Amino acid sequence: MRLPARVLFDLDCVLGGIPRRQVARVWAGWAHEHGFNPDEVVKKAHGRPSITTIRELLPHADHAVEDREVERREIADVEGVVPLPGAMELLKALPLERWAIVTSCTRALANVRIAAAGLPRPRHLVTSTDVKHGKA
Repeated sequence: MRLPARVLFDLDCVLGGIPRRQVARVWAGWAHEHGFNPDEVVKKAHGRPSITTIRELLPHADHAVEDREVERREIADVEGVVPLPGAMELLKALPLERWAIVTSCTRALANVRIAAAGLPRPRHLVTSTDVKHGKA
């Protein structure tokens, strides 16, 4: 079998089982504190950099402060973070230099989730911390 030159993996819901309920817990709490509908905020926040959602919902807030608080909550809540079935075997079968993790979470949060799931540390990791314009 010929391997692809490079493979890019998303972290949440592809390699690591980052439970939607974990993301929902963090964002629902944040939404309640700011008077938003938690279900709508959770749906809006999924798969995007947190700062993007915060800027849309609180255009006049201190975005950096809000973003740090959401990240703090996500880092503190790793309950249920596990590798998805087959993820470990796949990553161990690929040469380390041929795969990378790309994710919309921050570098700090990605590192915590990778460790919590027990995934091998990638040689290449691209996070929202590394990009200027993330997914909209």
